[in-house]
Amino acid sequence: MVAITDKKWFNIRMSRVCQICEKKSQKGKKIALIWGVKYRSIRHRQPNLRKTTILVEDIPVQVNICTDCLRTVKQNKIFGVSYPEYISAEAAKAETKA
Repeated sequence: MVAITDKKWFNIRMSRVCQICEKKSQKGKKIALIWGVKYRSIRHRQPNLRKTTILVEDIPVQVNICTDCLRTVKQNKIFGVSYPEYISAEAAKAETKA
C-alpha cells in the first residue's frame, strides 16, 4: 500500500495500474496441446480497474483503482480516504415529501 499522506500517489496518471495498491497487468504463458504439440503464446491478465471519485482528506480526487481497493475504501479501512456518500434520487424525493 502507498502511504496516503504522500499526496503524489493520486496525481500519477498511468494506464492499467491501480493508484492505491499499484496492481498491474500480469504476463504468463498460455499452452495449448494440439495433436501432441505444445503451442505457446503470451497471455496478459489485466486488473479490474474502475474510474471513481474518492475523498482524500476531504478533497475529491478522481482515480483509477481496482475493485479490491474500492471495496476497502467503501468500508473505511484506509485512514484519510473515504468514499463520498451520495443520496439516490428516490431517497431525495422521499425526504422532500416528508
